[in-house]
Amino acid sequence: MTGVQTCAFPIFLEAAVGYDAELVDLYKKILQQPLSTEAAVLIESLIRLEERDIIMLKKMIAMNYF
Repeated sequence: MTGVQTCAFPIFLEAAVGYDAELVDLYKKILQQPLSTEAAVLIESLIRLEERDIIMLKKMIAMNYF
């Protein structure tokens, strides 16, 4: 792996954090709409999933995972 490739990985991780954060915001906006109970439970699960992903990605960035 070249130095350029090694330097690029954190940028991709940071982009993934931003993308996941945008999804969380979108899901929270969807929750403000009238939804069935089942749909609300699904959206809440998606929010938790994305928030866990954000935490994992931030840990990878902090540890210089690549």
